[in-house]
Amino acid sequence: NAAQMKAQAEATLKQKNVETKEMKLTTLGSLDFVVGVTFVMQIQSLADIGITNRKVLITKVTQNFDLTNWTTDLEVTI
Repeated sequence: NAAQMKAQAEATLKQKNVETKEMKLTTLGSLDFVVGVTFVMQIQSLADIGITNRKVLITKVTQNFDLTNWTTDLEVTI
């Protein structure tokens, strides 16, 4: 029935329509960071925007190698 379909569509929209925050960060080099992996991020300086201990999802990883330094750039969704 049309009313049930509309209610189901509104419920699905409410469930999926959530605000996300994205963040870029650079860490020491590590091959443990892989797209799709989650980890708990603990950054005290972000407490003022409500991010203290948050599980984040890695959406992009870039490894940066040079002769003296190895870093990993991450894009995460909070």
